[in-house]
Amino acid sequence: AFECADGVTRAFLAEANRLARIGQHDEARALVKEAERALKQTPALEPPLFAARLLHDRAVVALALGRRDEGLELLTRAEERSRARAIPCFRMRLLEDLLDVLPPSDARRTAFFAEANAMSAERKFTPRRWRAPWLLPLDV
Repeated sequence: AFECADGVTRAFLAEANRLARIGQHDEARALVKEAERALKQTPALEPPLFAARLLHDRAVVALALGRRDEGLELLTRAEERSRARAIPCFRMRLLEDLLDVLPPSDARRTAFFAEANAMSAERKFTPRRWRAPWLLPLDV
C-alpha cells in the first residue's frame, strides 16, 4: 500500500502538471485531490521504512495545491525521518526536491547539496538536471 501511494502520488502530480500546462486546470486539480485522498487512506500505522516517504508525498501534494508553508514543513519532517538513509534513492530524491524548493538563503542548502553530491558519487546516482514534474505548483 505504501509503495503504491508513493508511486501514484508522483505519477498523478506529474500528469496534473502536464494537464495544467495545456490549460486543463479542473482536471489537473482533480488529479491532485485524488492523490491527496489516496494518501489519507493509507494505513494509520506507517512502517518506519515508509514514514518519510509518506511525509514527502503529502508535502508535494501540499505544494501542488499552493500550501507552501505546509509543504515545506512536511518536507523538513521527511528529511529528518530519512536521515538513516535506509532507502538511498529516496533520500536522494528528497534532497533534490528540497534543493528545488528551499529559498537560496536557507542555511541547510549547503549541507543538502554536499550530501546529494556525495551520494551521487558513492552510489553512481545521476543527479537530476531539472525540476521534477511532480514538484511544480499547479498555479490554478
